[in-house]
Amino acid sequence: MTIIEPNKNKSKNKLFIVLISAVIFIGSFFSIRIYNVNVDLRHTLTREEKKLDELEVVNAELKNRLYGILDNNNLRVRADELGLILEKNPLYLETDEQVVATNL
Repeated sequence: MTIIEPNKNKSKNKLFIVLISAVIFIGSFFSIRIYNVNVDLRHTLTREEKKLDELEVVNAELKNRLYGILDNNNLRVRADELGLILEKNPLYLETDEQVVATNL
């Protein structure tokens, strides 16, 4: 007499299908999560690059103003406004550590 047990193989197949489905579901979830994090990082990077460009423009404007202020012609005009004169023969006092300009 032969005993047929059809449910024995189906049980193993169902467990295998459930495990494969769980792995696919978890993999899909993590793939979507990684994609969302990647997109958020790209948006943040783009926003920070725009801020950096704006700061570079502000830096260039500040450098332009500084160079304009420190321009030799502007310094002479400012010195004339303050009543300063150019010393033709300045005298210097030397010390051990530094050289100090003085008006003797």
